[in-house]
Amino acid sequence: MATFNLSKTEFIAYLECPLKFYIIKSMNQGMVYGPRGERDYSEFPENSIDGMYLHTWFEMFHDKYFEDISNNKLAPKGRNPRETRIMKMFYKKELERYQQQPEFWHPLATEQYLESERIRGEIDRIDKLNDQGEYLLIEYKSKKSEFDEQELLFYACLINQIDGVIDERDFPIKITEIEVYYYLTGETFRRKILEAELTNFEKYLKSIKEEIFIPNWIRKEDCDMLNSKCKFKIVCKCIPENILISNESQKTVE
Repeated sequence: MATFNLSKTEFIAYLECPLKFYIIKSMNQGMVYGPRGERDYSEFPENSIDGMYLHTWFEMFHDKYFEDISNNKLAPKGRNPRETRIMKMFYKKELERYQQQPEFWHPLATEQYLESERIRGEIDRIDKLNDQGEYLLIEYKSKKSEFDEQELLFYACLINQIDGVIDERDFPIKITEIEVYYYLTGETFRRKILEAELTNFEKYLKSIKEEIFIPNWIRKEDCDMLNSKCKFKIVCKCIPENILISNESQKTVE
């Protein structure tokens, strides 16, 4: 079986619910790989539009507010009290980081699309930690989810698979720490990662791709079709039950 390229979104979707993954793949047939870029988000739910706006603000933050941070000015205001609170928390966090290590304050990359032969995704941020080639991988999330660590490990493996080079001007980098910043609460999850952990995760990714090729057109085990938060519920309910069975024919992945 030919190698196929798995995106971070597809990977997390499969972990959340196999059927969700196959619905996404069916709907996205013919889509060209690449960064998100400019899109019309007018038809998206309000919370998704807010999330996209804040991600853009995070992406531009270090260029836009370097002078304010370096001169210890007050945090900016958002379009409403909720946004202002989020911006103030992030500003405070970045101000403290600047005061501790101003030489490493600007990120190496933000909203960086990367693609290897096997996996792809768009990374929120990569920070340089020191002059020994160690880097921190950061993702921005509104709230905690079950698969946050798996997403970060996926991205760390992706960087490894392109030999750690973010662009042609850079030397290879090594992700030694991962972090999730939850911007609704200002909480941060951060930990170190080891090479052995990434090696094992690479094997795990291969096993997931082998499962995907079986394939399993089944809902997750605890799905009762009543989950109002599932965005795929309407589509899922329209799929005939007689096709929601596992095809046991064995297929392999290069």
